[in-house]
Formats: sequence, structure tokens, C-alpha cells
Amino acid sequence: MVSAARERTCAQVAGRHVLAIQDTSALRVDEKGVGLSFHPVIAVDANAGTVLGLVETFVLKRRGGEREKRRQKTFEDKDSRRWLSGAQSAGALAEAGAACVTVIEDREGDIYECFAFKPANVEKLVRAAQDRRLADATSLFSKAETWGEAGRMTVALPATPGRKARRAELSVSFGKVEIKRPKPRTAADGLPATVSVTLVIGRETNAPQGEEPALWFLLTTHQVNDIADAHRIIGFYRLRWTIEQLFRTMKTKGFDVEALRQEQDGPLEKLVIAILIAALKVMQLVAERDGEAKRPLGDVFDPDDQPALERVCQTLEGKTAKQKNPHPKGSLAYAAWIFARLGGWTGYYGKPGPHRHDQRPHSVPRHQAWLEPPKCVNRVARKGGDRMVVPPLPISGVEGRAPRLKPPISPLAGEMPGRAEGGVKELDVVLGLDRYRAAPSFRRPFNQPLIRQLRTSPAPVRACSSRAGHPRRPAPGRARAGSHNRRRRVFRRARDRRP
Repeated sequence: MVSAARERTCAQVAGRHVLAIQDTSALRVDEKGVGLSFHPVIAVDANAGTVLGLVETFVLKRRGGEREKRRQKTFEDKDSRRWLSGAQSAGALAEAGAACVTVIEDREGDIYECFAFKPANVEKLVRAAQDRRLADATSLFSKAETWGEAGRMTVALPATPGRKARRAELSVSFGKVEIKRPKPRTAADGLPATVSVTLVIGRETNAPQGEEPALWFLLTTHQVNDIADAHRIIGFYRLRWTIEQLFRTMKTKGFDVEALRQEQDGPLEKLVIAILIAALKVMQLVAERDGEAKRPLGDVFDPDDQPALERVCQTLEGKTAKQKNPHPKGSLAYAAWIFARLGGWTGYYGKPGPHRHDQRPHSVPRHQAWLEPPKCVNRVARKGGDRMVVPPLPISGVEGRAPRLKPPISPLAGEMPGRAEGGVKELDVVLGLDRYRAAPSFRRPFNQPLIRQLRTSPAPVRACSSRAGHPRRPAPGRARAGSHNRRRRVFRRARDRRP
């Protein structure tokens, strides 16, 4: 799966400046970080910011009790080796014809070996995590304090836990530094004595009161000659947020990968990789929903999938022009329109989000949990309808006197929960009074004395619109009464039939 996804990604990078963004996310770990994690590397267009696809992914199995042994391990045996492995896998993008490849990492990737052993055909951009020693006997952060401001820029900071989204004005400075080899390392490890990099600093100057100002120390192997280059480096790092959106799609706001219960060492890892590839495709479809980038369908799907998508599109289009797919066939936006319609979108460009219809039968008490509206509108129902669990009633013999109600969803295969077709129609069901006796949560009757009087009667009541038991048709030009009036008629006629 990974090799096929990589081939599709490499087919799109010719002549582009590509950002290879990598990061680690927990999958099934405890409070100490012991467990299963995954480390993807994704390709993003540096100029347009569009997701190109997957480059590589690593699955990490962290075991407890190894922290004390990290000093004795070589770099090749440590989990941090994945950052260098990700940069080496990004070299395949340069070999596929990319004009430039920049590997972007967060502070966890600030490792001296990753600078020293970086592939020659890629550049590196990482946020500094530690105050490193420099060749001139100073430290990294103290050296940066001596530099003057080179210029300013305004950026949009996304919302994070504990921080609202805002626009920040950054004071920018930059300069070259010589990072000295860390003390625990030696020349025997094959590490050079120093590594030359460029430090770009962005400090927020207008942070709101009570908010911590943004401060970025960015180390890069790119050449930074003027303020325009520094702005470009900060813009590249801001695109690192794309991989955070990928994790969000895989977890809380999408596939909920953390809730998987498959066994490790095989089934779980394969399923996570499949979800990772699917999540990237979802992000590509969402970004191209308006067709602004004019991306072809082959960037995400196989060419053999186009005839199937066109047949599905014919079943989703309506008769009017607004109900037709407005995007050209063979484009990625064409497929995005189809999947949005399958997900419950009405096809009209109004308020965002899928269109939901309340399918709750209001003439039936709401204490029956299986009559609640479906919680998810973005999945296709199984053939025969969704299976709904009916909670057992606390008295016996009820089902013999009152037949079970049908679930409020059409059993047609492939019908979307929440769509209009196959919804709830006019109810004509038999209600037994024992159901009301077994419903202590039903506390909204319009006439309490009448309810107490009816509870004493063992005879079931038929919910019909006439005394003879046949549904009464409304008069011409007269609308049907609401659920409240319908309940009033049911209890009134039940009272009149009593001996």
C-alpha cells in the first residue's frame, strides 16, 4: 500500500518545490508513552499548499524500561532514527524530478545526526528544541539576542488547545551559525565537528494580554540572504500544520483510528496504513471541492475509476442545472462533488455541512431510544437497513398485545441515514397501554387525570383517526393536525369507547 501511494505521489512532483513534512502521532499508548505510534511523511506543494500524497510511514513499538539504556544505544538503534529515515525516503521525490525537496520537522526532529547525515538532494527545516553550543563558544539562543530586526510580517496563527486563532505580527531576524558537535558524540561516530546552518527567528510583537507570544527558532540548511528568503522559510514552516490536520482527520474528526480494537503485530498496523492513505485522499478532496487548483482525477484515483464515478454521478444528479455536477469530468473536483452527495450534501451551495432531516416520529413517545435520529449522516446504511437495538420493556406480555414498531428508516440498500427518501410516513400503529405503564420517563401528558383513568383499563387502544378504527382523510384544503392534537384525539376516543 505504501509503495503504491509513493508512486502516485512521485508522479506529481516533477518541477515542483515539495515539502516533505513528517511527524509522530500516538496510536495506542499509555501515560508513559509506551505502546504503538506511527510516523508518516507526506508531500505538500510548497507554493500552492496542496497535499500531493504519502511518501513513507513508520510504525513504532515503544516498550517500557528502555529509557535508562538510551545512552548505551547507537543512533541506528534508537527510535529517533526515524527522523533521518524519513528524510532519506524524501530523496525519492528529488529523484522523481522535484525541483527542490525540503524536509520539515517539529522540535522533536532537532537532532545533530539528522543535520550531519542529511541526504545531499534534500534540504532541512526544523524548529530548534535546545540551546546548542556554537563554534564561537556561545549558545544558539544568546547569539540570536544580539541580532537586530530585519523586517516584519503578518501571519495567521491557527487555533490550538488553550489558544484562539488570531493574526500575529512577527519581528523577523536571521543569521548563520556553526553548531558544535554534542559532547556525548565523538568523531568515531562519523560526525563532523561542526554543522553550518541558518537560524531564522520570528517573534510576535502584538500578542493579546494574557496570551503567550509566538516565538519560532527555525534551523534550516537553505540559504537565507534577505528578508524575503526569511519570510519564505517561515511560510514553509507554517505549512507543517498540514500534518496536524491529517492526524485530526484520522482521529477525532474523522476515522477515529484510536478506537480500533484489532490485534497488534499485523492487522492493526495494516488497517492504520489503509486509514492513513484514505485520510490523505479525504483532505485532497476537501481542498479541491471548488475546483480552484484544477487538479486531475488521476492525482488521487486510478483512471479505471472514472467510468464508475460517472455512473454514480448520473444517479445523484437532478433535472435542474443546480442539481447537476458543475465540474468537468476527469477532474478531482468532479469526484469531490460525488462523494459530498453520497455523504448527505444536498448539492446546493448554501450553509456548509451535510443536510439532515429529523426522522423522529413525533406521535410516539421519545423515551424509545431506537427512535432517535441517526447520529452519523456520512455513512451508507447496510442492506436491509441499520440494525437497531430495542431496549427490553420491564413488563412481560407486551409484545403479544402490541406489535413492534418498525424502525424509522427505509430498508433500501445503500440509502443514506438522514436523507429525505424513505423517511417516516404517516403512522398507523397499535399502542398498548402497557407501553405507557412501562414508560416512567413519559412525563408530558396533556391531561393527567385522564392518563390515570386510562392506566386502570386493561384494554389496548388503537391509534386511529376514527371511532371505527379506519384512518380519516383530511378535508380538502385542510392540513393534518400536529402530533399534539393527534394525541388528544387518541385519548378522547379511547375514553368514549370505555363501557
